[in-house]
Amino acid sequence: WASLPTTNPGRRGLTPEHLAYVIYTSGSTGRPKGVRVPHASVAATLAVAGGAFGFGAGDRVPSLASFAFDIWLFETLLPLLGGGTVRLLPRDRVPDVPRLVEDLAGCTALHAVPALMRRIVEEVRATPAGVLGTLRRVFVGGDAVAPDLLEEMRAAFPAAEVHVLYGPTEAAIICAAHRLGGEAATRQMVGRPLGNAALYVVESDGRVAPVGVPGELCLGGASVARDYLGRPGLTAERFVPDPFSTQPGARLYRTGDRVRWLMDGSLEFLGRTDLQVKVRGFRIEPGEIEARLAEHPGVREAVVVAREDVPGERRLVAYLVGDETAGADVLRAHLSERLPEYMVPAAYVRLETFPLTPNGKVDRRALPAPEGGAFATRGYQAPSGEAEEAVAAIWAELLGVERVGRWDHFFELGGHSLLAVRVVSRVRQALGVDALPGDLFERPVLADFARGLQTAARAAAAAIERVDRTGSVPLSFAQQRLWFLEQLGGMGAAYHVPMGLRLRGQLDRGALARSLDRIVARHEVLRTTFPAVDGEPVQRIAAPAGESALRLVEHDLRAAPDAD
Repeated sequence: WASLPTTNPGRRGLTPEHLAYVIYTSGSTGRPKGVRVPHASVAATLAVAGGAFGFGAGDRVPSLASFAFDIWLFETLLPLLGGGTVRLLPRDRVPDVPRLVEDLAGCTALHAVPALMRRIVEEVRATPAGVLGTLRRVFVGGDAVAPDLLEEMRAAFPAAEVHVLYGPTEAAIICAAHRLGGEAATRQMVGRPLGNAALYVVESDGRVAPVGVPGELCLGGASVARDYLGRPGLTAERFVPDPFSTQPGARLYRTGDRVRWLMDGSLEFLGRTDLQVKVRGFRIEPGEIEARLAEHPGVREAVVVAREDVPGERRLVAYLVGDETAGADVLRAHLSERLPEYMVPAAYVRLETFPLTPNGKVDRRALPAPEGGAFATRGYQAPSGEAEEAVAAIWAELLGVERVGRWDHFFELGGHSLLAVRVVSRVRQALGVDALPGDLFERPVLADFARGLQTAARAAAAAIERVDRTGSVPLSFAQQRLWFLEQLGGMGAAYHVPMGLRLRGQLDRGALARSLDRIVARHEVLRTTFPAVDGEPVQRIAAPAGESALRLVEHDLRAAPDAD
């Protein structure tokens, strides 16, 4: 070290637009994204945050976050810029909450992600009054902050201001904050803009949403990052031209967060657009279900995901941290009073703690599959008789549960209308009786449903015979409808499922052609034409041909100006 200069290194040629850092964040695809953030963006954030929170020479702030998480810059640079002190803690002490609380003694400010903050609060409230009494400001952020956590923080730190921090890595640490006031916390908050970024709530058609109307939060202004390292496609998708700015080249960052403006000028957090799920044709926002679960006194934290543990059977599963009163049957009844049936989870898994990512957020991919106790049951009593035993076996298989008792309720076990169709089909095969899906809605308890099968008509449908393919085949009603619409013109590809597929590397054209030929040979609908005979449409199904059955058209674009 003796040979190195004692002065700061020169900054010749360095501009605010040069990169300050690249931080990787996890995405919904599981592939991390490297966010490139210039000095100007970081400086804008630190300037407004320093003014908003006023760190000074007497402040002592612990740094709990990993330096791979951009909130570490808030925990370290902001106190130092104000003349305060930063207490660096060994990484292995942060998860050890009792020892961590001891290390926090004498600190005047504290930041933690919600999962860690909740554990700190629990430890503080379990110790004698006055512990961490020197805290004056407590910050929580980095993930959605439940209202009950804010109330617990208020109780644990009565002398401190409680703040929610909001900001994605793509907006240089934070861009909004919410200070808990005297009123009870009832919403998940983003808060008010700090001034380093412009916040817009944008509807799906690109228009600014009025107060109270949900939309996607888009960020513009000085703190917006440069781009994603080596990801031009993703950069173009998330960093879009800013239609609200007069500055040339200005961009908006699309956060993917669903929010809405409140009348007091603050933003409420409603969930993630990329966490929206579609189950049985219904588009569902899990955050709405989580909020209703959190209203139950036995639930401290809740996460709802859509799982497909059985291929083709997607269902909602609720995960919660809470006490013994939060049983599956109790929570299902609680939600059934507040939500439509399609939003009520099929299973409820109680955990001691949620699995976390290295950045302290809930790791949804690590949540376990639900087991027998996660479903609402009514006290097990074994099925009685051939019909009940057969129905119980069918329900257990289709619902993915270990066992079904004679007093169990089909819909409380996670059944729905589409599964009801499969149940009656299986009942027909197993017992030879004609049941209807409506029977399950009228008699959803297993014993009642099985008893109704005793008076059901015997299944006697004739076997479906194969139609001769060599001649003309009449159109089905659905085909007639589409043929008629096609005659009107303009239908185009409305009833197709278009998809572009890019193949990289060496292409074996012969193998591709043979593969497509096999698909055409296997699926006769791809060999079907619809000529008109005497003015009436018919089906003509061509026989499978040789390897050249499909005429594969090739366009060589290597000489095109925009070829990559």
